[in-house]
Amino acid sequence: MASRVHGSIGCSAGEHGYEDMQKLGSTSNHVKTRPEITLSLMNKGDFGEYPKLYKLASDFTCTGSPHRDLPGQWLFEGFVTAEEEGQLLKILDTHPPDWREKSVNGRQRGKAWGVVVDLLRRTVSPAVHPLPPMIAMLADRMQKLPLLRNFHANEANALDYRKGMHVLYAHADDRRLSTEVICNLSLAGSAVMSFNREKGGVPHEVRALLPPRSLQVLTKDARYNYTHAIHTEDILSPRRVSITFRHSHLTPSNSV
Repeated sequence: MASRVHGSIGCSAGEHGYEDMQKLGSTSNHVKTRPEITLSLMNKGDFGEYPKLYKLASDFTCTGSPHRDLPGQWLFEGFVTAEEEGQLLKILDTHPPDWREKSVNGRQRGKAWGVVVDLLRRTVSPAVHPLPPMIAMLADRMQKLPLLRNFHANEANALDYRKGMHVLYAHADDRRLSTEVICNLSLAGSAVMSFNREKGGVPHEVRALLPPRSLQVLTKDARYNYTHAIHTEDILSPRRVSITFRHSHLTPSNSV
């Protein structure tokens, strides 16, 4: 079956409540009926405790919309500014831990902060490297969105892709270790992510364009019933970096 590449649409239609967005995100099938929500941050006091280098903009707007063919997927374009993108890339390239070659679910370079997730043992341990201030700020910014107001990220996993070299194999994030919401921020370049229905319906593929500075949010069907992948040929820029945010519950000590 043919697949379509889809991104978010470009006009703002105000702010919707969380319950309304959940319904619209899971039932909307036509571009004209898809609402958008607007994120606007105006309270400069929210950011006063962080060093100036790590300050995020205090007054900007980004819009988001649900995917017409992939229930539970939202895309917020312009979630960070170009200046913030540059600062984030500098932090990613200089802040410990070091980039390391990864071979789980594909080939990329990676590093992580926050709670430590062991996919083989399926355990979650306390953080070794806490979230850097600016990345913690991004988690705070996400909570300004009604869709994410109850999302408390305690894990940030960065992946560095190079065109023609790297790949993300089809997989679904562990359904037990992390909560329903998964967010990933794209930096430096674009990629197309391929989603394939794994559970709960007729198999089909949906392709979603992830432009730089956009935040993708996966919930419901997109989170639980589809695998996602990035093929080597779908890394569209010389470099593309992603930061994936999750909330993972610590494993009780008596079950380790």
